Amino acid sequence: MPLTTIDVIDTAVKVGLGALISGVTTYIIGRRNHSHDIRKAVLSERLQLLKEASVKFEQGGSQINSACERIVIIRAAKQSNQLEQFLTELPNFIAAFNTLKESRSLYFLAGSRQIGELVGEYGAKQDELRKHFAQYGLDFDHNYINRHFKEAGPLKTEILELLATELQRLEA
Repeated sequence: MPLTTIDVIDTAVKVGLGALISGVTTYIIGRRNHSHDIRKAVLSERLQLLKEASVKFEQGGSQINSACERIVIIRAAKQSNQLEQFLTELPNFIAAFNTLKESRSLYFLAGSRQIGELVGEYGAKQDELRKHFAQYGLDFDHNYINRHFKEAGPLKTEILELLATELQRLEA
């Protein structure tokens, strides 16, 4: 059966429309998948920053606790080189404060401004402790130290609760 011009045009239009529909569909699906992949990568990066910030936050707090404990032990031991031992502990407070500042920066990078601001407050509170030790040396006020930790505890709890909420929101 001979092909007529209309049959050729009909076939060409059908093939063209099929290709157009296929191309548009491929473009839409590809764009959607690309957008999804970008959102997934951003979410993964944000989670990684939050994890790193949390580790730094805990490290800073741990460094403060350890330095305080060692200073209390130094004072109680009453050894001849007490002052020397005490002076070697003071830089640990600065290192802890710097670690907390790194944590704060990472929270801001992750877009968790509220947590970052609270970590900044927590770091400033911990720096007050360093200043107390620097001012009073081994004659520090033990009641001040106890009060300090009681006051800093709720702030740390608030930070950790906000972090948990943030992580749950991101994973949902």
